[in-house]
Amino acid sequence: MIGEVIRTYRKKKGMTQEEIANRLGVTTPAVNKWENGNSYPDISLLAPLARLLEISTDTLLSYREELTEQEVVQVLGDLGKLMKDGEYEKAYRQTVSLVLEYPNCEELMLSAAQMLDAYRLILKSDDSGEYEETILSYYERILESKNSDYVQTAQMALATFYMSKEDYDKAWEYVERMPKQSIQPSRIQAVLYKKKGERRLSYELFEKMLYSAYGDIAWALNGIWELCMEEKLFEKGDRILEKQKEIARLLEMGAYHEQCPYLSKALWKQDAEECFFGMNQLIDSLDSLAAYRESELYSHMQFSDYDGSYMVDMLLKGWEQDEEIGFLKEDKRYQQILERLREMRSL
Repeated sequence: MIGEVIRTYRKKKGMTQEEIANRLGVTTPAVNKWENGNSYPDISLLAPLARLLEISTDTLLSYREELTEQEVVQVLGDLGKLMKDGEYEKAYRQTVSLVLEYPNCEELMLSAAQMLDAYRLILKSDDSGEYEETILSYYERILESKNSDYVQTAQMALATFYMSKEDYDKAWEYVERMPKQSIQPSRIQAVLYKKKGERRLSYELFEKMLYSAYGDIAWALNGIWELCMEEKLFEKGDRILEKQKEIARLLEMGAYHEQCPYLSKALWKQDAEECFFGMNQLIDSLDSLAAYRESELYSHMQFSDYDGSYMVDMLLKGWEQDEEIGFLKEDKRYQQILERLREMRSL
């Protein structure tokens, strides 16, 4: 990065590499190596070099406390691509380096921790102890943030982590720390925007509440269904699944979300025929995974760019490693499904 700074400001001053070299008492190839990132200026040259380029040493060293929002998006995209390509270790090391370089960039720290956390569960690496320790430390640091949304996201992540470890007392500690709100401020804000005539902002807040509500309802219905299965209340369980499908349809979430509950049921029953049918149905409906983006229900919301290949990769790695589908792995149709996903990923 320092090389890019040197090149940029050298050109702004209209100087050649040779002129920079002569002024600093070094060779032209040395300056060339600095700019290409093959070597770095000696520490004793930093101040003279900064003065020569008429910039501060902080600028020369690219010191900033924060990344811009656009830079965070770019960094997260790069990290996601590395993990998708199976280079989790490289993505992890890059994350650690970036957090060290930008320790006050909470958006980067939290988002990168969530990405590492998600892929850690899929990849099940032998080095998960080191990864987990780092991810947890990032979540814990976010708990000190002044951004209440960040804090609540970290609390939820920590509670979920300890639940997965069956440390329910620890998980409960984080749940208890979450704010107990009787009403969401956004409800009042949406009404106020409407009263003030700021209709677009009012639409956007109401739509966000609706979008968020789907996740809460689907989560709750799935929990009720699991309880029904454990208590052998199969008919009630089937009615709950129908409600899950209907909610996804009513809120225009797409066919993928409508199909998901039935694969859960097939896996619970260990019914191979229904499992393979359900898995193929999910693959067929992957194009609809982000159908809500086109729905008039959410027409005022701004969504980030959607990369469908991410979900293909998640399904592939999940179905390759999920112990719950172990009973399917001797069936040739299992390999056919994995091959189908591999072909989709290569497109």
